[in-house]
Amino acid sequence: MTSSTLDKRGWPSKLLAVDVRTGGPKQHVGILRKGRLYWAVYSCLQLIGHQGNGRDKGHTGREREVCHQNMAQYCQQNCVVPNIVYDFGSGTYATNAHLKEKNHAGIREVVYQFAANIYRMQLEELENCYYTDFADSRKTLMCNVLRNLIIVWPTRSGADIAARLNINVEFNGKTTNGKYYCEKNLPAYTKYFKENTKDKISKAMNWKSDKIFLFNSCQEDACFDTRERYTLGAPWVEPKGCSPPSNSVL
Repeated sequence: MTSSTLDKRGWPSKLLAVDVRTGGPKQHVGILRKGRLYWAVYSCLQLIGHQGNGRDKGHTGREREVCHQNMAQYCQQNCVVPNIVYDFGSGTYATNAHLKEKNHAGIREVVYQFAANIYRMQLEELENCYYTDFADSRKTLMCNVLRNLIIVWPTRSGADIAARLNINVEFNGKTTNGKYYCEKNLPAYTKYFKENTKDKISKAMNWKSDKIFLFNSCQEDACFDTRERYTLGAPWVEPKGCSPPSNSVL
């Protein structure tokens, strides 16, 4: 995210809120973990988020890096991560499955990195993973991540949205094994934001770092449906049926 693409006028001085919301249901990612999971998500965001160069398509400079409903013809709507290992049954495995990542974005590099690291951190601990025995093979560690992620700012202030990323990760089969514990990962997201993301947002947005507050929560499906209540360049409107947290974690 670069300052040249952002409108910094009229930001409120008391509350510059960044909302991070994750939610299920769990999605199988096979043996994809740590750095491999990070690069799979990050690479997909680079592919999806940078479609539709406005200078080539005759749009204004402000629109050139934005993929949204009004520019669908210039934007790739999803990205497939192939060769996801899964249990084919009877003690055998297959790799003809994939993940599909969807995204509607008005964001850049700092958000890409933060989002990819959120998925990486979901599998840093093995609570969201399980072992599977395949014939003629050693035990295989398989994992689940959460389907939904939204990162958006500023919220709660009535100011126009500067950045929003909505990710939907879907396994093309059924995710039946293992569990996912959403709440246990929230402290890791907060720590990463404090150490790696907050100052980058401050610099890109020309916001004072001590005025940036993080709201970090696990949410139900209603909080991720922004199709009808989101307008690019307008103030954030909570999706219908969503009850966001009232207290910041940072």
